[in-house]
Amino acid sequence: MNEVTTVAAAYALSAFMRDSEHIGTTSGNRAGLAEAFATVTDLVDAATGEARTVTRAGTGTVPYAEINTLADVLHGCALTAGGRAGDGSPCGDLFALVDGLSVPMPGAPRDRVADTLQSALLFAREAGTVLAGEDANLLYQLAVTGAADAGAFRPMLAESPSDWSFELRYAKTPNQLRQSGPDASGNLWKLDASTGDEIESIGAGVPAAEAAGSLRQFEDSGTNQEIYK
Repeated sequence: MNEVTTVAAAYALSAFMRDSEHIGTTSGNRAGLAEAFATVTDLVDAATGEARTVTRAGTGTVPYAEINTLADVLHGCALTAGGRAGDGSPCGDLFALVDGLSVPMPGAPRDRVADTLQSALLFAREAGTVLAGEDANLLYQLAVTGAADAGAFRPMLAESPSDWSFELRYAKTPNQLRQSGPDASGNLWKLDASTGDEIESIGAGVPAAEAAGSLRQFEDSGTNQEIYK
């Protein structure tokens, strides 16, 4: 485990995590949870701890520079013994920033962030809303600080993105149905009208319980087989 695997796990499993210590699903959506764990391994190589450039099957491109950048946000804290928001330590700076931007998770009280996994989980949950626009740059500045260490993760983004959502992009294939919506892992699918590519937004979908049963969002019209999983 390192900061890259932490970020990948938090994003892929965000719909199933109540907080950094509790993960699960309903009995009707076990397949969705399994898909979410599979997405973790599409984002990162667990054996090396490095972000992938393409998915395991080689069919999708992975936002590896963005994953590395968020890993660098956590890096300074991970190198230390910890800290508390406001104490001036690397962890304190991270937790103070996340506490200032965060909103309570569904069904959970507003707890103060106390570890890097909980921080990454909040990044995933608020990637396209709270952590967008000017606030997106606050995380980027922490990444720049973390990246100054020789052991930080490369390559990272050259500048702050407009938001911190992750997108896996799959090139169009023959006989593909053009459907959009959430899958059973809580990720959202959409079509890029300009290229025809299918885009999977990781961690940006609806709660997994609401998406149960929608695992086959994109199917081959000739074989009715799932294309990506």
